Amino acid sequence: MSNPQSESPLVSPSDSGGSQPLARASSTDGLLLPPRPPRILTVPNLITACRLILIPFFAVVFLSGERDILAFTLLALIGFSDFLDGFIARRTGQVTELGKVLDPLADRLAVITVLGVFVFRGTLPWQLALIILGRDVVVLIIFGVLEKKGYPRIPVNRTGKAATAAIFTGMAVAALNLAMGDSGSLRAASILFLVAGAVLYWVAVLFYGIEIRRLVRARGNQTGSVA
Repeated sequence: MSNPQSESPLVSPSDSGGSQPLARASSTDGLLLPPRPPRILTVPNLITACRLILIPFFAVVFLSGERDILAFTLLALIGFSDFLDGFIARRTGQVTELGKVLDPLADRLAVITVLGVFVFRGTLPWQLALIILGRDVVVLIIFGVLEKKGYPRIPVNRTGKAATAAIFTGMAVAALNLAMGDSGSLRAASILFLVAGAVLYWVAVLFYGIEIRRLVRARGNQTGSVA
């Protein structure tokens, strides 16, 4: 037999001394549910992880100098995966905080590694590689300082994405040039794409500077209003 008290509504004393029924609380009322864990195992993040794995394989194959066609294929896969992970993330709503960090990190590692092995084999002038890599060093330092001061992470702007695409295209054409037997026209095309990417790279830095200035002013205004 069930307990009658357990089936009666909850009561509380009223101001007049009587009792009034209270709504029965659900099992979740008054409870703080734990936050959902961040999504990690998404398709875009797995594609980015594969890109990270392919980077050292490309470096080893390219530096061997014996399998330039395979090296070009690996580099093409690296570049295509950079487009594919972002496309899937936006179309399927799988944009994650991990992906926002992992994707640009994979891009930077790819650019640094590929340009490094290109210079080592004499495929690319070291001066051009230095201009491109110097920009990454500047951005890394600036973003590191902003993060230490508590500023929000600045997303990659469209100019930066266009610069990365141009650089990846130039690197792919340079690898294809070697695979095809070092054609003068392909070499010129690769340099053209890389120069365009380098210019856009530094233009993106100017846009980052404008955004940083806006953030600093916004924080200054907030500080002044609180004071």
